[in-house]
Amino acid sequence: MHFAYKGEEYTTRLLGRHQVRNAAAAIEACRIAGVSSEAIRYGIEHTVWKGRCECLSFDPVLVLDGGHNSQCAESLASVLREMMGGSLYGKGMRVVIGVMKDKDPDKMLEVLKEGGVVMDEVFTVNVNNPRSMSDAELANIVNYVYNGKVKAVPSGDAKQAVVAAYQKSLQDKKPLLITGSLYLLGEIRGAIRAEIR
Repeated sequence: MHFAYKGEEYTTRLLGRHQVRNAAAAIEACRIAGVSSEAIRYGIEHTVWKGRCECLSFDPVLVLDGGHNSQCAESLASVLREMMGGSLYGKGMRVVIGVMKDKDPDKMLEVLKEGGVVMDEVFTVNVNNPRSMSDAELANIVNYVYNGKVKAVPSGDAKQAVVAAYQKSLQDKKPLLITGSLYLLGEIRGAIRAEIR
């Protein structure tokens, strides 16, 4: 994404308009600290944030996002609305989701729904963490928030569910979103990277 700030042009690899605001704050902090313009530009252009609105594939579309609260869900919905020229907006997605039980998945899901994220099929998973919400409880929450209009399936093991969801998306080209927790992304990253062709 290209943007201008105080007469200077920048490019960032991070997705979402909110990242321009974040970059502007970083630029100001670096200027105050006396960092050179060249170093600032290099830093903005080369910053990556694994697991935050990270697109690993375009065929099929595969997005990883470890956001775990309503503000993160709002940013994710915004990115998905804008991504690929807006072609994902309102398009049904396959979703793999696992959350920690001390978070607020009801609110996260409500924000995603209100933000236009259409979930056609949801695999709820257990994250390998003692704080993980059970896949069955999470499936109930998904069904409640989406008024029973989503096929939410408790799927147990996160790695197996991610691979199964990806294989289905390879066949039908339905976009795949893996979200809910950075713990989840850490657990499945190697498995999903091994599947990408």
